[in-house]
Amino acid sequence: MKQKELPFIQEVLVKMAGDFLQGIEWSEDMCKTGALIAPEWYAIRRHWHRRVFEQKLRNVFLRLKKQECIITKKQDNKRIIFLTPKGCGRALREQLRRCERLPDGHAVLVLFDIPEQQRTVRALIRRLLKESGFWQLQKSVWVSDRAVFDHVKRFIKDHKVEAWMTVCSAPELFGASLKK
Repeated sequence: MKQKELPFIQEVLVKMAGDFLQGIEWSEDMCKTGALIAPEWYAIRRHWHRRVFEQKLRNVFLRLKKQECIITKKQDNKRIIFLTPKGCGRALREQLRRCERLPDGHAVLVLFDIPEQQRTVRALIRRLLKESGFWQLQKSVWVSDRAVFDHVKRFIKDHKVEAWMTVCSAPELFGASLKK
């Protein structure tokens, strides 16, 4: 059963990261839940009856909360659901994996020079890049053949690492012989 729910969890994380970084307003009455009525969520819901979808979504939120990917805050009759940094990282990895491939020879380069005092940040970024399909060209130069420029740019801005990281698009990197 875990294998069937995993893609649904990834779908929910991607939608939360892409559309609702401010938080999802969750009501006990699912029909009044603003975020879930949004058209983007119907793409996730299309395979299930409304009640089945609501139950699956509750289970996903419980699992994500247990995995510390989301936190909830209660306001009046509603709960507001927020992604944690761990949840944002999982969502970003999934977004990067889903990006389409660039034409042959095109690439996205991520360059960084993070100080020794920020060793954990550097290790986190390397792991994120590796898990997202990047490969290492040099020690602090990573390359992807996917259209991930905007996602990486947003990550750099959101995590305030502009001083240490740069992302650039290379229209013709090494001619057309870009291989892992």
